[in-house]
Amino acid sequence: MFKQLIRAASMLAVITLSSIVFGQTSAQVKTVKLTPEIAEGEVGQQVQFSFQALDADGKAVDAKANLWVALPPDLAAADPTGKISFFAPGEVRIIALVAGKPGIARIKIKPARVTRIEIGKLSASLVPGGTIKLEAKAIGANGDPREDLKFSWSSENQGIAVVDAAGLVTGVAPGKVKLTAKAEEASGELTVEVVKNNIRSVAIGPRTTEARTGDVIHFGAEAKDSDGKAIKNAAIRWSVSGEGATIGMNAAVINGVTVGARAVVAAGAVVVRDVEPATRVQGVPAKVFTRA
Repeated sequence: MFKQLIRAASMLAVITLSSIVFGQTSAQVKTVKLTPEIAEGEVGQQVQFSFQALDADGKAVDAKANLWVALPPDLAAADPTGKISFFAPGEVRIIALVAGKPGIARIKIKPARVTRIEIGKLSASLVPGGTIKLEAKAIGANGDPREDLKFSWSSENQGIAVVDAAGLVTGVAPGKVKLTAKAEEASGELTVEVVKNNIRSVAIGPRTTEARTGDVIHFGAEAKDSDGKAIKNAAIRWSVSGEGATIGMNAAVINGVTVGARAVVAAGAVVVRDVEPATRVQGVPAKVFTRA
């Protein structure tokens, strides 16, 4: 922020100095009007500005622009011809210095509109009753990701799989289904296959262990079919009982996530990140509600 202020102050100093120098030789120019005076643009776009120099009677004066400036400089930049490039959202002042007289326009820069949505593939097989968190990314017209958006999720056939507002998909019955994520005017699709559940047993390790309050122990789980063979990428849901931690009914903890000692996971929550000891989390995805 300090560097931005220094750069802006330097630009203003140049404008002030130029006003003094050129004002001594071009007294016939009294006002400078920029076109457009007020405009809107998007990150990644460019807009061409023009100017008109007027004398005291409002008549046009033949003059050249000595300087074009966009402030603050971290949001936009001006080239010598008055073409403005937009870097980040915000409000920008465009200044043209003509014969020592400044013309000023304002432009509101909006985030780049979303042109496509990318949905990551499933990280594991989805079976009836199983849940997997989908990850979506919105890409703007300038090719950069947009992090300020919420997605609207939908399932083409809820008899096969359903998806909630957080992108958590739950298998209902075997089959293929198209899932859609929307943001602004763009949408992305992912075809998901719900497969028959051939898991017959789940082995957890270590089976027994000892720990002190505050310790973190990582457990692993392996799903096996009727022949005792390991099933790769099985979607495993964890639950905890006893005095160490509490996980509410229908809550889901993503495989590999750690729930700390004396932590509480509210009913229906979906935990996608580690939960610190003595912390209560709730919601989809789960967020910290209270701390001990």
